[in-house]
This record gives sequence, structure tokens and C-alpha cells, in this order.
Amino acid sequence: GDYSKYTIKSAYMINALVFTADAFRGCAALDNLGLPESGDGKSDLLQEAKWEADFLTKMQDSDGGFYFLVYPRNRQYENDVLPDHGDPQIVWPKNTSATAAAVAALAQTASSPTFRQQFPDAAALYLQKARRGWSFLAAAIATHGKDGSYQKLTHYGDTFMHDDELAWAACEMFLATGDPAYQRQLIAWYDPSSAGTLKWSWWRQFEGYGCAARSYAFAARTGRLDASLLDAAYLAKCTAQILAAGNDGLARSQASAYGTAFELESKRIKAAGWYFSSDRAFDITVAYQLDPRADYLDAILTNLNYEGGCNPVNMPYLTGIGVTPQCEIVSQYAQNDRRVLPPSGLPLGNIQTGFAHLNNYGNELAALTFPSDSATIAPYPFYDRWADSYNVTTEAVVVNQARGLASIAALAAQTSLCRQPWNSAAAQIITPTTNPPVNQPVTVTLQAAEVDLTGATVVWEAQSQKPMFGKTTYTFTPTTVGVQWVEAEAHWPDGRRVFAAASFSTSGDRP
Repeated sequence: GDYSKYTIKSAYMINALVFTADAFRGCAALDNLGLPESGDGKSDLLQEAKWEADFLTKMQDSDGGFYFLVYPRNRQYENDVLPDHGDPQIVWPKNTSATAAAVAALAQTASSPTFRQQFPDAAALYLQKARRGWSFLAAAIATHGKDGSYQKLTHYGDTFMHDDELAWAACEMFLATGDPAYQRQLIAWYDPSSAGTLKWSWWRQFEGYGCAARSYAFAARTGRLDASLLDAAYLAKCTAQILAAGNDGLARSQASAYGTAFELESKRIKAAGWYFSSDRAFDITVAYQLDPRADYLDAILTNLNYEGGCNPVNMPYLTGIGVTPQCEIVSQYAQNDRRVLPPSGLPLGNIQTGFAHLNNYGNELAALTFPSDSATIAPYPFYDRWADSYNVTTEAVVVNQARGLASIAALAAQTSLCRQPWNSAAAQIITPTTNPPVNQPVTVTLQAAEVDLTGATVVWEAQSQKPMFGKTTYTFTPTTVGVQWVEAEAHWPDGRRVFAAASFSTSGDRP
């Protein structure tokens, strides 16, 4: 939601994208996701991962450690500017959890067979930086001990201190180099069958432990390491946890009338926050690669459907889709750009406990709800709690976005359109050639010579106007004199989109 760049979150985003390209059938070949690089013969998912990995390389200090965070120098949030007018930035101190996560993500990317083939120079650089980061970790642990070398900066990466990130780093260094010393360290640091590796005693495959288990279990399947180099007993433990996590998600989806994998552990205490159905479907999608069961596939689909609008409030929890999209979201960009609608493609929390505290209204909205969300008898229905309101408990980070994209990509790669060529297309808005008078209707038209706009839904926005869904023409009434802006986003059922922006001037006396 904010512009802050957390090393750990970048690393987990990279993990999801690289793992998807390596392990999910057909996903590495997706080259039509609408990126600027689409159509160049290289994996779109890996190019997204590379963008983030290149950022990680810049976060490494000369001693091999990685800084924890890039942040505004003089305040907590850049809450009133767009990124191109952002604050002077600083980095926060290095610590072992951020360093271990960066080491793991860079080593994983460097040893991806497809990435090595498509980006050999970057792969070599990433492995070099991962080795330097590992040396930093080894020196810190040798000097201060494993626990003593850890320093908490924020809650990010602190669930298991740095233990899960260290295990993940050891795993990826082993898979990238084949050095058995890393495997011995991994086995010493991480027992996949231990209940101590579950968050809150029930959440399997959380953060670094999940990354390590997935990478190890799929190492031979993805061609990263020969099966003869893997420890058979340890491999069986990792595989068992992956399937158990998939079964947890499956059971939760089947227990829900709406097919979303929301856990009973949270539901029984009437608590929800930062829950994203497509993100939770990721563990089911991983299990599906090991055991392609029909009920796994059905659960993946029901979770994506819930997020897409098949829910009690008929609301899409992904910006840029649906005919009644959410306008108010926790996003500094969306709060400060000129548009009413937020940027497309951002996931929103699918289930929320209730209204969040607002600076100008406090808890007034929650107090107005009847029946009360906190009522002990017949409270407001849990899945029906939604409002077009700023709510930090529905805020996503890039990890949620990447894991959700992974679930969707796994399905997209199995469709007939997975090889449909697509990069982008130029579009333009035809505006009046003369300055129309203020307070009089104006009609503009969207044109795109490279594509057929028939069948596309067009979302229009204009200065001081509410968003409007329609077709290629749009009529609105400007209310001010001077320069007026207008924008259009057209999208087709297969996911293709084109965008255009234009401006014109109105004439007349100022009110």
C-alpha cells in the first residue's frame, strides 16, 4: 500500500514468481501477460522476478550484508505525493533475516534452469552476490552465535526470528551449488515435520520455511539438482508438508459455502485481516503439481472465483475487474493520483473483521453498523462485511500479489490462449477539435488501430467525473473552464487491455 521497499518482501515475491516459472506446468512459457517485454521470447514471470532481483542486488553493502528497507528519510509515509515527487530516501540497517532472504532469493533465481538460459549474466551476478551474503551470515553467526546475531527491526521477517530465512538460504545455496555442506546446514536448521515451524501452531509452509520445503521438494523435478544428491528422508518430509498444506487449504475451501480457504482458527474468534483467496490458493496449486487431483483444481478455482466476485457481496477483490469496482483502497499511489479508481491489478483483502479506524471519523462507521460486528448473538454476517472504505486490514503487499498471480498463471498456462501473442497496443482518444463551452455535453471516442475494440469493456474517467463503464464513446459534461483530462482503459474477457489519455480545453466564463 505504501511505497516502502522491504528486502524481505521483495525476496518472497521473487520466490513465488521463480518457483511458479520453474515448477508450474507451462508457466515459464507465458510470454503474453501484457508486460513491455512480452513477446520477446523470454518468460514474463521471470522478467518480473528479475526486475525485483535487480533491486535486491542494489541493497547489498560492501561487507555482503543486505539492508532491511528503503524508507523516507524524514517521515514514516510519503502519504501526499506520487513516487516521481517522492521524498529523499535512506536505508535501514542490515540484519540477518533480510540478508538471508536476499541470499535465498538471488540463489534461487540464479539456479533456475530457464533463468540461467535466458539471463546468463544476471544469473552469474546473482550467485556471486548470494555467496557474499552467505559469508556475511556465517561471520555474524560465528561471532555472535545463531540467536545472538539476529536483530529485530520491525515485525517483517520476525515470525521465527531469522530461523526460517536462514534455512531457506541454506536450501537455495545447496541447490545452486550442489555443495553438501549447505544441505547439512539446512537439515540442522529446519525439520519440516516439527510443529515449531508452523505459525500460530496451524499455518503450514509460512514464509521462509515454506520456501525451503518447496524448493527442496521440487529440486529434481525442476532440473535444479540431480535427485541422487538429495536426502531421501528429508525430501519425503518436505513433500509431506507441501501436501499437508494443500490439504489444509482444500479442507477449508470445501468447508466454506463460497469455496474460499478461510481458516476456522480465525473464523471461530471472528477475526479476519490481510486475507486473500488467490494467495491462499497458492499452497493448493503447489500440491496440485505433485498430485493433480480434481478436488485440488476445484478448490483453486473456487478461491479465484471468490476473489473475482463470486461472494456474498458480489464484489471483486481485485482492482480493474467487475462492474462495481472498489474505489477506496490502501494505496498511496491511488490516494494521490488524479483518478477515482485505483490502478488495476491490486488485490484487496477478501474478508475483514469490520470497519477500520479512520483519521477523520475514528470508529464512527463501526458504531453505525447494525447488528453490531461484535455482537455475541447474531452479529452482522461475517462474509457480508464490506464497504468502499479505507481499511488497512485489506492492504496487500507484493507477496500477496505474486502468490495470487502464481495461482492464476497455473490455470492460464493450461488454456488455449496461453500462446496468444500479446504485448500491448496503441490507443488514442479523439477529443473535440475546438474548445467546447463549459457545462455542455462533450463526446469523446476511443480508437485502437491495432486491435478490434468490439467486445471490449471500456472504463472511462474524466476530470471531476465519476468513473463510467461503457463502450468506445463517452459523453460527459465538464464543469470547469480550462484544460480537461480524460482517460480510458479497455479490456477484453481474455485479459488483454489497452490504455489511453488525452486532454482538451473548455471555454466560457469561470463560475
